[in-house]
Amino acid sequence: MEWKIERASVEGQRLAADIRLQTVIDGEAALPGSLRDAATVLSVQARAMPGAGETQGDKVILTGQVLFDVLYAQGDLTRVQCIETACDFRQIADAPGVTPRMALTWDVCVEDAQARASGGRLMLTAALSLYAIVTADAAIEAVTGVTGDASLRTRCCQARLQRTTGRGEARALVREEFELPAALGVQDTLYAAADARVDEVVGGEGRVTVSGTVELTVCHAGGENRPLVITRHSAPFEQSVALESGEDDAVSASVRVLDVMADSMEAGEDARVLRTEVELLVRAQATQAAQRELLCDVYTISGDLAEPRRREELLIADGAGERARESGKLVLALPDDAPPVGTMLAAFVQPAAGTRERSGGRLRVDGMLGVTLVYLPIDSQVPVSTRQDAPMSVQFACGLSADAAIALECVEAVASAITSDRVEVRFILSLEGVDCGAQPLQVVTDVTRTPAQAEPGAIVVYYPAQDETAWDVAKRYRVDAQSLRALNPQLEEARAGEPVVVLRRGTAEA
Repeated sequence: MEWKIERASVEGQRLAADIRLQTVIDGEAALPGSLRDAATVLSVQARAMPGAGETQGDKVILTGQVLFDVLYAQGDLTRVQCIETACDFRQIADAPGVTPRMALTWDVCVEDAQARASGGRLMLTAALSLYAIVTADAAIEAVTGVTGDASLRTRCCQARLQRTTGRGEARALVREEFELPAALGVQDTLYAAADARVDEVVGGEGRVTVSGTVELTVCHAGGENRPLVITRHSAPFEQSVALESGEDDAVSASVRVLDVMADSMEAGEDARVLRTEVELLVRAQATQAAQRELLCDVYTISGDLAEPRRREELLIADGAGERARESGKLVLALPDDAPPVGTMLAAFVQPAAGTRERSGGRLRVDGMLGVTLVYLPIDSQVPVSTRQDAPMSVQFACGLSADAAIALECVEAVASAITSDRVEVRFILSLEGVDCGAQPLQVVTDVTRTPAQAEPGAIVVYYPAQDETAWDVAKRYRVDAQSLRALNPQLEEARAGEPVVVLRRGTAEA
């Protein structure tokens, strides 16, 4: 009897590469003061800006910049100054199977940054963590069923597939002014850093509107009693992005800060006005999820043997990006050689992610926090700083898996002196991650038919192996699953070490 093999073309996305890298870059910058003036570095903050990403034959090329903001004192040690500089990076990663024009998603974050002043120059170092996910559209010819013979036994499964149906991006410019009260004593604005988050995505008619919030942390030079002043501000943004998507598509968005500018000017009666300008890159993506019923396995209980041919595909099933925030605090004891705290000026926290564990709807991230404290010692107007590393364990409420690619940043840090040698630091960490959601799928691509060898009838007692199921036992002895359960009423599923009775008919009885 002729078998009819039913086939279908399954559209999805294949994971071509999942790359995790760490690298260190070095740079230097000239200090503007005299070479004879000693310089003291108070803090160094750095943020990484991804630039172009390119897929080539069996490799991925990632380029970008690291922007450094270094607070220092030179000559007049009571006066805090700032120097801003940038270092380029270019990283090449091996990625077998990757070809040009595949879709690339990647990000980079700074895990550590340091600066050292010597001979009128700053020597800069930054440790970077990068991830890159490469996907490719895939049309897979798969078998969905086999019919035409009463002896055929088939098992199907639901395959969950996800594919990207549209991408778009646009740049947004957020300008805002903020009043700086005279009581702060701001003399000049040194630098500003910004973080942006998406609050809402609304789609319709080929466009989506992305709205969110920009949060700024601004460092200012202050007066004699407070040479460093930190202010924080927030501003809304809204940007329209062209994005073709269907009615059933899920739309998500992300935002990245490209550039931050801040300056302050007098506004009368010793008050000042802070003018800020933040350039954002807003990206939107539409995805479509589908369930497809595919043939998983097949055998016959009589006649010719049915042998499925399989090919493993690594397909995107539940890929998603997510962002979460969590607050924490720690208490630090100052090093023995650090002067006692008089006035706390600022705290800067640099997270470095280590191990991760998924538990109870949360992702726990363990790692280290690099904490820099800037303060005035007791009976001194010269600011000093100390840097320490402290262990970190933070639980984020998000759906990311322990294998997700993540980037961590500290968006706010505030320090207060408990005693002259102990400081409490409160911080807020932002986690951004991508779960590629790739799952190995054994796709049946064909079913071959071969003659069966003659076998005698018998009653068999079989002890299943650890990973064998009732289906596997029935297939091994070419019996119907219902017949197997009739002889084993207690059998719901095969268990290792528990006997299963099988009545195998001979070929003559088939």
